[in-house]
Amino acid sequence: DIVIPADPAKGKAEYTIKPEDFAQNIVAWAGVIRKTYAQEAVESVISTRRLVHIVKTFKMFWKPSAKNAESMFASAKKNAINLCINRFDEMTRDIFYSLYTKIDDIEISIVDGAEDEGDEYEVIS
Repeated sequence: DIVIPADPAKGKAEYTIKPEDFAQNIVAWAGVIRKTYAQEAVESVISTRRLVHIVKTFKMFWKPSAKNAESMFASAKKNAINLCINRFDEMTRDIFYSLYTKIDDIEISIVDGAEDEGDEYEVIS
């Protein structure tokens, strides 16, 4: 766990970054996707293997000892999710992103004008 000190200038209180929270969020996210799939509202389901890939990818991007651990944590989550659900079609990715942002407070958006072949994503912090 990493403690982020209070920043009175920005009106932020001290809090702790816990990687376990990310794990709980993606498990909850997968549950929502699976329920949505069971209701036939989405055509694809996210596998446990893909969740494992998201966690492993997150581990590659997150450096807990970094000076700016807070933004690094958010960026690592975004990048891991982006890379690991890139195989789905655009509509499915949009639905998955929408469902994840309801569970976690990060924003992920597709860059305007991206082609179907080789879509590009922009991570918004």
